[in-house]
Amino acid sequence: MSAVRPSPIHRLDARAKLVGLLGVVVVSASAPPAAWRVWVAAAALLLATAALARVGPGPLWHRARHVLVPVVAVGALLPVLRAGAPLAQLGPLTVTDAGLAALGALGAKALIGTTAAALLGATTPWPEVLRGLERLHLPALLVEIASLMHRYAHVLGDEARRMRQARDARGYRGRSLRDAPVVGRVVGTLFLRSVARGERVHAAMLARGYAGALPGLAAGRLGRADVLFVALAAVIVLPLRLLPLA
Repeated sequence: MSAVRPSPIHRLDARAKLVGLLGVVVVSASAPPAAWRVWVAAAALLLATAALARVGPGPLWHRARHVLVPVVAVGALLPVLRAGAPLAQLGPLTVTDAGLAALGALGAKALIGTTAAALLGATTPWPEVLRGLERLHLPALLVEIASLMHRYAHVLGDEARRMRQARDARGYRGRSLRDAPVVGRVVGTLFLRSVARGERVHAAMLARGYAGALPGLAAGRLGRADVLFVALAAVIVLPLRLLPLA
């Protein structure tokens, strides 16, 4: 018996969530800096989706921080790099209005994009995401690569962890650049082991009847809730993007 899904968002078809959330991200990312109303609407839609899915800010932040923090950290230089009317002086650097606007736009787009991806990950298991991509007719090779990467990434992670433990057990501390060749040899060994493991996995797949594509599932019909979710995402965000700026 399949597990009971904890919320209506979890029970949506993966295709509906992919199309709806990706549409919100694309519309928000294409909006110019003056179209702040698009970002407000997109953020409100994502917050409502998270509330309906009963996903709190903690899980969202845990998933989104690895992308959001580096993007915002790099974008923090925009206020002093973008030409515009000067607003403040920070030593030899000048903060401009255009730079602050660019930083705000970057932060809003990054927040919306990472939150949408985190919501998708929190409400949709990875195998369902792959099936949704397959049913949306994404190239089969890309879906297959993503599937194999997900299946064997943890295997390579375990291999790297064992190699690091063996290295440390032999007294390696890595306190200076003179130890960089050791790290290079470890990386090279891990690469060779990964290639060898990949060849063994491929041979095992061929022995089990692999013919160049993973077995797929027949595409099911989208329900009314799925269509409603995509329609709401389009109606809430898209008109604001198409309206002329005030």
